[in-house]
Amino acid sequence: ASMMIRFDGGGACGRDNLSLSPLAPCPLKKRKRAFDTFFALTVLVLFVDLPSAVEGTRQSTSFRLPDREASRAAFSAVAHRRSRSFSDLSTMVEDSFASHGISTRLCARSGVSDGDGVMFLAGQDEDQRRPSVAVIGAGAAGLAVARQLQSFGMRPVVLEKDGGPGGVWNHVPGDRTRPMYKGLRTNLPREVMAFREKPWGGDETGMSYVTHKEVCDYLDDYGKEFGLNEFISYGCKVTQLTIEGKEQEGSSADVSQNINCSVNGWSRVTLRWEETKENGQCFEETFDCVCVCNGHYAAPSSPHIPGLREHFKGKVLHSIEYDDPKDFDGLNVLCVGARASGSDLAREISTFAKHVYLSDTACPELEEGDPIAIRNLFRVPRTVSIDSNSAVHFEKGCNVSPGDIDVIILCSGYDYQFPFINSDSNLKLSCIPGERKVSPLYEQLWHAEHPSVSFVGLPHSVVPFPFFEFQGRAVAAQLVRSAADPLPDREERIMAAERDAESGGPNDPGRTQDTHFLGSHQWEYCRKMAKMAGEYDENAENFIATNKAIYDHSGVERKGLPPGGPDTYRSTCYVRDEQNKSFKVVSTKIKDSAECTA
Repeated sequence: ASMMIRFDGGGACGRDNLSLSPLAPCPLKKRKRAFDTFFALTVLVLFVDLPSAVEGTRQSTSFRLPDREASRAAFSAVAHRRSRSFSDLSTMVEDSFASHGISTRLCARSGVSDGDGVMFLAGQDEDQRRPSVAVIGAGAAGLAVARQLQSFGMRPVVLEKDGGPGGVWNHVPGDRTRPMYKGLRTNLPREVMAFREKPWGGDETGMSYVTHKEVCDYLDDYGKEFGLNEFISYGCKVTQLTIEGKEQEGSSADVSQNINCSVNGWSRVTLRWEETKENGQCFEETFDCVCVCNGHYAAPSSPHIPGLREHFKGKVLHSIEYDDPKDFDGLNVLCVGARASGSDLAREISTFAKHVYLSDTACPELEEGDPIAIRNLFRVPRTVSIDSNSAVHFEKGCNVSPGDIDVIILCSGYDYQFPFINSDSNLKLSCIPGERKVSPLYEQLWHAEHPSVSFVGLPHSVVPFPFFEFQGRAVAAQLVRSAADPLPDREERIMAAERDAESGGPNDPGRTQDTHFLGSHQWEYCRKMAKMAGEYDENAENFIATNKAIYDHSGVERKGLPPGGPDTYRSTCYVRDEQNKSFKVVSTKIKDSAECTA
């Protein structure tokens, strides 16, 4: 049974009316069973008594709600998806229908104010099934996707190789294989980082720019609040992903005859994984869909610097190996790369090192060739070579070539990697180290040929957590066929993916490395994802616009400071004003390093 539930604010006799109508043909017997179930759950969920007389026909059924304010409040809770009330209500609906042998999903399709509101309730017969979905990774992206799948009535299998939650935000002291370091504080305020369903900060007392521990705790609370931990298997490393058969587009009857096709006619996907504990077991299972959320901070990318391997006599590290600035006490250090991590590392290390050189490709022209100095930290142009005497040379115009560098730290970012996708995967995927480009992808999310495999969180220079949410809801909506904007056919997806892969990103002229760069283009992308999920409304726009306002303000403050210099922008605290798509700013004292890492 597939039904529409319409709430009409302003019914006869001063009461609100609720009507329920079929959206698709279905046998009357099944339709009536669904109607009867809905009547029962209405009493359970809305806590109102149904009138004794219920008017019903084969085409629609309607009744009145006895209290205008109670009914409006209940439906507003459903429509406002940031509210936990929607999660609770959705779960109650699902459980109530399940008791009558009907699988359901519930989603609000437009906000409820003084006008009409519409919800869609789609039921499946018990011989049909929900899509089975696996999520690779339980970091921020994996949690966000799991939550969105859950809210659409699915129960994902989440596989996480680590032994606990937090993903990349889980700092392990002394671990040289993780990008998180002891003194890290976010370069985005928590008020913009927060998931849409779980606001964070804005209390005018706490710090907006938080530590890795605070982020990890927030993610842990998010998982507990929405009951996501029941889906997660920790200590499970995915070793193989394999596409089963080929995508089949056609009628549902045709698709149902192919055991290698999912409920959408997409190729099913088999995963093999192993427990990381000693004598751990191996497992294999086939799913309708797999969401890849393994992050992109695990494979260090290193620039080619002539003479580095042949002539440099000191130690070479990648920023992933960095943890504590005290390790560089009294040394001369060169940080290659001056974006977020390079700037922060150079500033931290300069409090202990003798000299720190920060090599920045965006370094302005030097006056008389002298580096830009901030105490013992020197900003220099791009590193071009290292000579036979171990002296480091920078681009033309810099008159400094230090020959006493003890440590070079490559702050040059990371490559994408998917170690479980290989020649046996039956999946065409290009991911060349150094290119920082994954293809072929439709909308930088779905594999163009096999949309049953999605890659969440690939775009960079974005506000990550809510970005993951928007992508996750778009994926979930496509799976349960509730999307207002369904994916196009295979040929169109592939053509769009090829154009995207060749574009070099949104800037003109583009670069291969910027294929997944979004920056200021992320807001329109989020709107597109919301529209594809059929959930772009005033609330969604206010959320996106407020994020943009805070992000832009934060960026202006940050870019006004020299790389490696004082991070005074982190003293700014924000309070969201979503109704006006704005914010308020207050300032607090920045905690020192000891407070940050306590």
